Amino acid sequence: MTHWLWSLFIRAHKKDLEFSDLYRCPKSDETHRVRQKLEIKWDKQLKNKGKPSLFWALFASFGPELIVFYIPDAIKELGVKLFQPYCIVYLIRYFNNDPNTSQWLAQWAAGGIVLAAIANMFILYLNMTMYSKVGFRIRAACCALIYRKSMRLSYLSLGKTTVGQILNIMSNDVNRFDEFALYSRALIMAPLQAAIVLYLLWSHLRWTCLAGMGILVLFIPFQVLMGRMFGSIRQKTAELTDSRIRLMHEIIAGMRVIKMYAWEQPFALLVATARK
Repeated sequence: MTHWLWSLFIRAHKKDLEFSDLYRCPKSDETHRVRQKLEIKWDKQLKNKGKPSLFWALFASFGPELIVFYIPDAIKELGVKLFQPYCIVYLIRYFNNDPNTSQWLAQWAAGGIVLAAIANMFILYLNMTMYSKVGFRIRAACCALIYRKSMRLSYLSLGKTTVGQILNIMSNDVNRFDEFALYSRALIMAPLQAAIVLYLLWSHLRWTCLAGMGILVLFIPFQVLMGRMFGSIRQKTAELTDSRIRLMHEIIAGMRVIKMYAWEQPFALLVATARK
């Protein structure tokens, strides 16, 4: 990855990049491949008796890829990150002249801190790249299905939506899949981390360690409430964005009529009101 990226930087420094200078997209990331993968699972959902679920179609298509990347992430979160505090404990004991901590053990602890930091950085950025790649595949597959569906809409169905609304979904809403791919690991890692940290602290602090964990648990209802509030605000924002795009699309489509009747000023006021 580093080789082709640096070669692209050097080439861009020497001259302006052209389309031929860019590398070809990997076959596994091509739009028609990821679309076919999602379309197969979505067709199975449509054949079910119940209400079709896009979530389960996406999970069946791209969920196994995310789960595979959870394994090195679990090693980083539950192994590497918890290994560093243990090494720090031995260093502190050595500098506090603990007779049970030798210089040899302190040196190994210092080396363990450095190696754990290197491993943490390597796994972190590698996994972020792979999570972003899966999010990109989900986004590309959904955009391809939306485009394919829009090409098959009947005249009656087209009257219920607009081109602007479809473009808004493909340009703004699908970007949430990228964020989900990056932060979905917290759904699994956070409970495991909390359980392991609670187990390790119990031998030192006993019941006192439950105070901090209790505060975290009390914040869960607050976060759920805030999530619902942000969701409702996001829904209202999406509706306003759709109405603004629909208005702009209608104005552009009827530009000749607007110019002929000199309606520029009233429609300018409509656009200014919609943008507030």
